[in-house]
Amino acid sequence: MKKIKLFFLFLLAPFYLSAQVEYVQEYDYGSIMPFISDGTAGFIFYLDDTGEHGLVYNTEIKYQAKYIESKKEYAAKLNKKTKKLGMKGDLDYSYMDKDILPQPTEEISEKDLKKIYKEIAPKLGDDGEQNMAEIVKFCEEKGISMQNYFPEHYWAKSLGEGWYIPGNKELELIAKLIIGGIGENYHVKDVLALTKRMTELPGCHGLFSSFGPNEKGIKSSTMKDAKKGFYSLIAVENSKKGYRKWLELQDADSSEAIIMAVRKF
Repeated sequence: MKKIKLFFLFLLAPFYLSAQVEYVQEYDYGSIMPFISDGTAGFIFYLDDTGEHGLVYNTEIKYQAKYIESKKEYAAKLNKKTKKLGMKGDLDYSYMDKDILPQPTEEISEKDLKKIYKEIAPKLGDDGEQNMAEIVKFCEEKGISMQNYFPEHYWAKSLGEGWYIPGNKELELIAKLIIGGIGENYHVKDVLALTKRMTELPGCHGLFSSFGPNEKGIKSSTMKDAKKGFYSLIAVENSKKGYRKWLELQDADSSEAIIMAVRKF
């Protein structure tokens, strides 16, 4: 009888062990991570040491109204020139209208916006998730519309639970993936080399246009100076050094920077 019991235990052992081992999903940079609960998806751009958790950015990038306006103005000027040369001149950016960031329901003056920025700036750091929590709390306490004062954060929040506008911390991770890090020490030969790298590198889908000529980069949720506004991750070029290209975080005008949302998994 003892031998029979041992025999059955031997047969059942693989099933018992498999029940005790938790299945681990394998991820890789550039893979699409679907979030079934809210119907969104993101590209993986960061993995922690375990390879099981990390960050994604939303596959649906948004553009600010000023960005699209500047593109249309550029198209109109170029079309005018090409038509004079007997060419067709049919450059058109109207297709981007569908990707515009949700617009404010009422016009906010620059003065009022800067006043709000002055109050919120000390509360915002480099962590985008914490910044989102601070902005939601701030708008609730002030009784102001997030859509009117912080439209990019309003959009990210509308995607579902966990989505937020990246802070400088998250944008630095994107820079690390693209080019190795922030600053001149992490440069490529020129804009063509940067574009080639981004189109070939897993996890950079859709981002290469952010760092092309005359582009304003990716908007951050980090703000340290209310007068300057939010930071952006932008591409910097130095013609004196052979048109080297690198990425920097700058608190310059971010009104034309593209908007992306990120989320942990």
